[in-house]
Amino acid sequence: MSISKITKLLLLSSFSSSFKSVTFKYLLENESESSLLLYLKECSIKSKKSLLDIENSLVKNNIEFITYFDEAYPFNLRQIADPPSILYYKGNINLLGTAKVGISGSRKPSELGKRLLTDLIECLSEHDISVVSGGAIGLDSLSIKYLLNKKRKVIIIFPSSLISIYPKSNSFLFNKVLESGGLLISESLFDDVIHKGLFLKRNRLIAGMSDALVILQAGIKSGTLSCARYGIDYNKQVYCYIDNKYSEEFEGNNYLVKRNYADILLDENEIIEYLKAQKLIK
Repeated sequence: MSISKITKLLLLSSFSSSFKSVTFKYLLENESESSLLLYLKECSIKSKKSLLDIENSLVKNNIEFITYFDEAYPFNLRQIADPPSILYYKGNINLLGTAKVGISGSRKPSELGKRLLTDLIECLSEHDISVVSGGAIGLDSLSIKYLLNKKRKVIIIFPSSLISIYPKSNSFLFNKVLESGGLLISESLFDDVIHKGLFLKRNRLIAGMSDALVILQAGIKSGTLSCARYGIDYNKQVYCYIDNKYSEEFEGNNYLVKRNYADILLDENEIIEYLKAQKLIK
């Protein structure tokens, strides 16, 4: 595996919490080679990972990567305020060039939530659309299973690294995604201790990468709402279902609609028409 000096810098700097893509671009455009190498050394010390550690991990775990400066890097992510400098991945990287709909929902789905998910997948499966998911327990997992049964493509973005994926209980499902031509993505290479902040980082990528977002079912305290908030911040088209009975399971959805943060999804074909209007599908 050949890694250029620029990529070495990006790889190591991805372990530095203070790193921003703009920092690297400034150094690249305005500083000398010696300054770049000094910055590389500083990032290496902060990360406590040598380049050899990185290379060995990539090779051993069959992990590939793209950087912010690669052509394959998602256009949508270039538009957000804090794009990751590197995306580590396994699977079909070409899916990043397809129309993408993000789906997020409760870890404890109701029967209504499951029925709405079935209708949504039936509609999306008729078109060349990749679904972006967080791979969590609950509606996320169900959506992946339904999509695989329909032989459709899935992009999963993890809060963890690809070396130690989370949740482990879905490992078999994630392998099925790869076998079916799907894509697994993380912005971390090495293992992280799972904490709330990582889920927020993941949700920003789901929202940032997607062309449209669908909130299936969310309580008022559901982490799913953070995905919707990122979508709103990124000027995404956000849809959500509502429950006319105003049940607690859909309280978060009703909140989004009441505040005009999301459009009520009454007919799944509205998503299709939106993507067609944006010339993302035919």
